[in-house]
Amino acid sequence: MTRIRPAVIVAFPLVLSARLRDATRRAVQDPEFRSAMDKVETPIGRVEPT
Repeated sequence: MTRIRPAVIVAFPLVLSARLRDATRRAVQDPEFRSAMDKVETPIGRVEPT
C-alpha cells in the first residue's frame, strides 16, 4: 500500500527551492561575507542540486 504524503511537505521544495538557492548564491557573493570567510580561512563551497 502506498502512503500519501501531505501536500505541504511535497510542495515546499517546489515553491521555495529556487528562492532559497538564489538567496544563498547572493549571500556567498557578498564581499563582506567573503572577507569574513577569508579571515577565518574557511573556503566557500556550494553544490548545485542535480
